Amino acid sequence: MEGYLIGVDLGTSMNKAGIFNEEGKLLADAFEKTIFYHPEPGAIQQDPMDFYNSSLRLIKAVVTKSKIELRRIRCITFDSQMGGVTAVDKNGEAVIPYDSILDQRCKKYSVFIKNECEDLMVRKSGVLPTWGQKVLWWMRERPEDFAEIHKFVQPTGFVAGKMCGLKGDEAFIDYTATCWSGISDTKNHRWSEEICTILDIPVEKLPRVVKPWDIVGTVTLKAARECGIVPGIPVAAGAGDQPASLLGAGLSRPGMFVDNAGSASVFAGCTAYFNPDVKEKVLSFLPSVITGLYYPLFFLLGGLAHDWFKEKLASPQKITKKGKKIYSLLDAGAQSVPPGSGSLFIVPHLGGRMSPWEPYYRGAWFGMRWETNRKTLYRSLLESVAYEYFYALRRFRSLLPDVELKKVRVVGGGAVSDLWNQIKADVLGLNYIKLNRKDLSILGSAVIGGYGVKIFRDLESTINRLVKETEVVKWREEYHNFYRNCAQFYCKLVDELRHWFLDLEKMSEISLPVSGGKNEYHQS
Repeated sequence: MEGYLIGVDLGTSMNKAGIFNEEGKLLADAFEKTIFYHPEPGAIQQDPMDFYNSSLRLIKAVVTKSKIELRRIRCITFDSQMGGVTAVDKNGEAVIPYDSILDQRCKKYSVFIKNECEDLMVRKSGVLPTWGQKVLWWMRERPEDFAEIHKFVQPTGFVAGKMCGLKGDEAFIDYTATCWSGISDTKNHRWSEEICTILDIPVEKLPRVVKPWDIVGTVTLKAARECGIVPGIPVAAGAGDQPASLLGAGLSRPGMFVDNAGSASVFAGCTAYFNPDVKEKVLSFLPSVITGLYYPLFFLLGGLAHDWFKEKLASPQKITKKGKKIYSLLDAGAQSVPPGSGSLFIVPHLGGRMSPWEPYYRGAWFGMRWETNRKTLYRSLLESVAYEYFYALRRFRSLLPDVELKKVRVVGGGAVSDLWNQIKADVLGLNYIKLNRKDLSILGSAVIGGYGVKIFRDLESTINRLVKETEVVKWREEYHNFYRNCAQFYCKLVDELRHWFLDLEKMSEISLPVSGGKNEYHQS
């Protein structure tokens, strides 16, 4: 009798769910936007119960749409964002909000970590931390709340735990999500007592580390009634959103890459070697769901920079034509601009540089001329993301010289741009390949659950059966030779701008002139 698998992705800006049959066919999906709260200056939070209630609604939506037999649902699996952290009490109830990666109130503790043990954290965990400093913030700045915390967890752990009625002692985190704490021993799938001792973090407040496919419990009668399913369905531990999505994209063999061209431009490779980038901290080494593999990962807010360009510089209401999407029109204009954009370069880090983590970076165009126009500006923006990937690929080759680089699978909203795919292929000297499906994170989670309940024999062969390569964009040698010079110049430029952006940050701290106790600047 055919069974069904449900995957739920709890993202930064969007939650989504999908229900699949055992052949990987998506039968129904549903989406909801997430909500952020700003209860005080600098606070950017999400409510753990929002994640839970959204999950209930989404699961109800997909089982209603699909009209499947409820008793044939074999497993439910969640994945979630993993850059922030929340926590539960002894009863498994949330005691603090989800402290988002976007919330930087913990900045002084990031500085503290940098001075105390940053290199050790990268060596052990594989990444620069994003939420170990948040644990310190709650411990030092909110001691009363900290006293109520039994275990720190991710949204995946909270939602799955609540669906299964788990108590605080049963709280868990899967091994793909521990790394961003900076206090993990990622290679050995455990917490680093050495780092916890240095930072005075009590290990007993950290959850048990489990495998993504471990069955952590079954759906309670109460939860089943709330989301329209039957009780007793197994729930797998799940994974972090990026490992789940990269599994869904079939990143399962050393030498492969995936370009997730979304709001965040994520460029991830695959290797069997855990060799963290301790020196330059350009690449983050995430553990794959597949045991023994790692994802050297690089990211920037490339998609958000494109959204900014569209809204601020493209005047979409003026140039959009009937039946044409704004990005298609922008691509058409950029297509007429020669490669290299007339030696015009943009640094696209409007909200700070992500890899390496240098939040004081800003955006800048370098090389503008009288003839520079919107088409030139836009092509230079497309090329800048490719140059950033070149920067990452250069570091990958340095850290892992024995890994044969093969190809790039492109996914996400930006994958529809043939121009952008060709630019990236030419800059990197690697073929770009589209896939036959877009439901990657929820597919990855569903496959994890299917493996956990023994529907699938192994993860690699299953995902390679379900995900197929389609259109290939081949790199061109003569364009690669040209672009290599541009990319090398860009890499030098972006590094040498570091001290200028540091000075610019100091400039931003200078107060505006005032007159009569009032600021003379009036925004029109």
